[in-house]
Amino acid sequence: MKKILLLVLLILVTCLYIFNLWQTFDTDTHVEVPKPLQYIQAKGNGNRIQERRKSLHENCRRHTRYYKNDTRHQERIYKRVIVNEQFKFLFCPVAKTGSTFFRTIFKILYYNLTEKNPFKMLKHSVWKEPFPTLLDYNKVERAKILRTYTKVLFVRDPFKRLYSAYQSKFRAINVVNTGKLTKAIMKDVRQNPNKKSLACGLDLKFEEFLSYVIASEKDDVENMNNHWIPTDVVCDPCMIDYNIIGKMETVYDDMQHFLRTIGAVNKIEFQKPESSSLESHKTLLKLGIRYSFIQLPKLIKKKCISKKEFGMKIVQNFVSHGYIEPLDSVKLDELSKIPYGPNAKEELERLILNYVDKNNKTRLLALPAEAQKAAFASLPTDIILRLKMAFLND
Repeated sequence: MKKILLLVLLILVTCLYIFNLWQTFDTDTHVEVPKPLQYIQAKGNGNRIQERRKSLHENCRRHTRYYKNDTRHQERIYKRVIVNEQFKFLFCPVAKTGSTFFRTIFKILYYNLTEKNPFKMLKHSVWKEPFPTLLDYNKVERAKILRTYTKVLFVRDPFKRLYSAYQSKFRAINVVNTGKLTKAIMKDVRQNPNKKSLACGLDLKFEEFLSYVIASEKDDVENMNNHWIPTDVVCDPCMIDYNIIGKMETVYDDMQHFLRTIGAVNKIEFQKPESSSLESHKTLLKLGIRYSFIQLPKLIKKKCISKKEFGMKIVQNFVSHGYIEPLDSVKLDELSKIPYGPNAKEELERLILNYVDKNNKTRLLALPAEAQKAAFASLPTDIILRLKMAFLND
């Protein structure tokens, strides 16, 4: 009996030795073998994502949406989900959840581009790229892809996503604000809107926007605007079992986990975003000023903004976003003296960046979160409750 036990023990020790030796000399060139610290981090990220999947599965059992036409709903999802055959993964892009950034990463991988930094390619449009979607495959191929490929979805806190949509679509200096959508919202939620509001759409309130979103979700959720349609509708994680569910709040770590999973770590390079970087804050302001000046001539021509108030409108937009503190009396006086003309953009940029440099850095970088918190705090309780119900699954 003792001999048998010793023999079994010897076999186990030998197996463990061989296994460790195999790990040491693993030469798989397709998957990057992480260093010990990276492995611990990767394992932690994997556990976090598995917890998200578990939570999602439980939510799908409790809260199931019902659609008027299941076949049409499936086709809509399949048409949205893009497919990468080389790295064998699917991705469902969600507007206002870094979708342009993620599609840029998809483009680099799809075309095997030499440029590895997606931030350097954001100026190039990725929305017209003819990426294959699940709908392009027949039923047999689609079933195989869904069974064998890595399925990826990145999500965002729904309240943050709604606030971002409102700021970028209805508060920024943007000709799109004067389109049919804004007019429709105004007519739907505001009693007797004046002609300028209908023509320009620059004074839509946050509460009005959210009231429209809530009504749209209740009346026709599948046809809501892409920038605020619930994620569970547009990507349906109860229909597609996503292997990786990343979050914008942990985007860098989750992206690294995703790249490790598909064996593409060496294909994409970007530094961990520093939310505490004053330079990135200034870059946002510069881009905002430049974009505003592209839009201004059209808005001035439509008499939505006068030449005298252009500077104040841009500043009000930045304050609303939480990019800067309200200007003091000295800066307001300087602002009023900037004439609209060929040098206006440079003068306004100089004034705002100079103001930023004199502000407390910690306070300045806390402003966006404070602005969002204040915007929701000002809402009636019933709006908040209805929003939570409308985006319950998100």
